[in-house]
Amino acid sequence: MIQCTKKDVYSDISKRNRDSPRFAKKLITLVNLVFGRFLSIFTTIENFAYT
Repeated sequence: MIQCTKKDVYSDISKRNRDSPRFAKKLITLVNLVFGRFLSIFTTIENFAYT
């Protein structure tokens, strides 16, 4: 029973490691999107303030 539990835990960890890069890529894409939008809004406000 303990061996089976260990095996399940290891398979779960390997499954998470396999799914991890996809999640990281999604997170990075989301951060880039939000940051880019914030940057564009900031530059627009800056341009508006200077003109």
